[in-house]
Amino acid sequence: MLKEVKEKFDRIAEVSAKTSKMTLLRKFADDELFLECLKFLLDSDVVTGLSTKKIDKKVPILSETFDDIRDVFKYLKYHNTGTDSDISVVKTFCLAQGECEEFCKELFTKKLKVGIDVKTVNKVYGKGFIREFNIMLGSKFDFDKPPKEIMYITEKYDGLRCFTIIENGKITIKSRQNKVFEGLVDIEDSIKALGLDNVCLDGELLSIGSAYEDVYKDTTKKVNNKNTEKHGVKYMLFDIIPLEEFNKGVGKTKYSKRREMLEKMIETNLYIDVAPVLYKGDNMDIVLQLLGKFRDRGAEGLMCSLDKPYEFKRSKTLLKMKVMQTCDLKVIGFEEGQGKFANTLGKVICDYKGYELGVGSGWSDDMRNEVWNNQDKYLGKIAEIQYFEETNNDTGGLSLRFPVFKTWRDDKNEESYN
Repeated sequence: MLKEVKEKFDRIAEVSAKTSKMTLLRKFADDELFLECLKFLLDSDVVTGLSTKKIDKKVPILSETFDDIRDVFKYLKYHNTGTDSDISVVKTFCLAQGECEEFCKELFTKKLKVGIDVKTVNKVYGKGFIREFNIMLGSKFDFDKPPKEIMYITEKYDGLRCFTIIENGKITIKSRQNKVFEGLVDIEDSIKALGLDNVCLDGELLSIGSAYEDVYKDTTKKVNNKNTEKHGVKYMLFDIIPLEEFNKGVGKTKYSKRREMLEKMIETNLYIDVAPVLYKGDNMDIVLQLLGKFRDRGAEGLMCSLDKPYEFKRSKTLLKMKVMQTCDLKVIGFEEGQGKFANTLGKVICDYKGYELGVGSGWSDDMRNEVWNNQDKYLGKIAEIQYFEETNNDTGGLSLRFPVFKTWRDDKNEESYN
């Protein structure tokens, strides 16, 4: 039976066209074991704690093993920290599968390549067959056409976006890229103390005690350090979403109700807080006054939420008002400096909407040397660029006025112009 499943995965991997892969998925729709293996492979919430290196580790082989791969799936649901005993269980099963041994190893390490993603699978088997991880992203506020309805204004924080899933008592803290944040023990303990269940929390991780201009850098440093436990970070919440709506990818609860839930259910402390509503109304004069105050403080800007359901995509109901504009651009080249910057970085060349953009400001001497001497490391990375406004270059192409390097966005892998 497992051999037949392996052959089906092989057939999907062998064809290159997406339509051909979808045709095969439809053909295999009645094979329950295939569907369970496919879910196990592609569901980002399924964690095994196993890597290729771990599963090849020399560990004791057990005298008995499971008869059904689904029993191994169930085992890994509760034993997924990658201990030697877990490796022994999985490896013993794999060795007993004969010609399917490598297939099982690749499945348990989630390294099996089939050339399809969750979105494609859900197109065939229906939305929600495998839970997709999509969160609401903000759009640029249009000052020429402001909303003619009630606006909820909060501060725009310059930390790391953080989305927490609380399901049946289990707390999973994730980045916007669906990467699990490990070791945030202070925040996890604070969430546990709230007694919440079957909801999702949306907010940002912020370094405690950092100045405005250092928040992102300091937060990234603390969250990405190699210590088992990460301290000195707080969770600033700005939304709460019923788990059922997240699972279905369709929001129903309006922002005013979600805000009421947030303020009622969250007890704040040093490690968890709720972003205060600075203004609720439709008076743009007041909004602009607030934006000016935050500009004077050196803050990044404001966020505007409209009284609409949560959307699991870039939304026109969550709007960003920045004091200075920022965009996230891909580095496509490097240019040597002149004068005192000879033999080091003069500017990085970024792709801005298909046009080359040189960014020579915002670099310290150490950063210039680091990038210039390690160009392969930085080629293709995403850089956050601050600028005043979009303009045209000498040849009529698009450019940015006063572009300044702000930071590397290791939490992003795609360009963003909003």
